[in-house]
Amino acid sequence: MIRYENGSKDIFNESQNTSNINTLTNDMEYKGKKDASTNYKGKKSGAGWTAATTIVLSPLFGLIPAVACASSEPSDDNLKYKEPELMKNNTYNQAYTEQAHKIKKRKVWTNYGIGSGAWLILLLLL
Repeated sequence: MIRYENGSKDIFNESQNTSNINTLTNDMEYKGKKDASTNYKGKKSGAGWTAATTIVLSPLFGLIPAVACASSEPSDDNLKYKEPELMKNNTYNQAYTEQAHKIKKRKVWTNYGIGSGAWLILLLLL
């Protein structure tokens, strides 16, 4: 509560402050995910090498780079974020990085599937 000289007062309760903090956190999380979806393209994710290994050797050997690449988060150099100041916010940073990792995993496993299909077609043709 704040009491002013003119006798008026402002009363604040904890739930209002908590609600404002939760809204800000949700906004930063949403912005982090949205920005990652826009900016991170999954370049240098290892997806190309996964597909190549799978086609040349076999889907069994292709699992090695697929699992290795999909399990590691994108490096900071590859995140391609546009606003470095926002990355200092823990909520934004975590949401951005998690979304970028999801994109990377999707790209790696998609390329593994494409490589496996191509390997099977080559096997049937030969």
